[in-house]
Amino acid sequence: MCGLFGALYHPHLASVDIDNFAKKALSALDHRGPDDSGTWKDSSSRIILGHTRLSILDLTEA
Repeated sequence: MCGLFGALYHPHLASVDIDNFAKKALSALDHRGPDDSGTWKDSSSRIILGHTRLSILDLTEA
């Protein structure tokens, strides 16, 4: 299973605070997909999105 998060943040928060929030959010979602993760931030609209990904290998031939 994969995990997603998104947040709007106050314009006066420091970039370091936003980045720390993203690291903590990804850490909380790590059990949902430990194979890959990433974040995207748009400072002009104060949005941050993140994801974790679980790589699934199908063992059936179908």
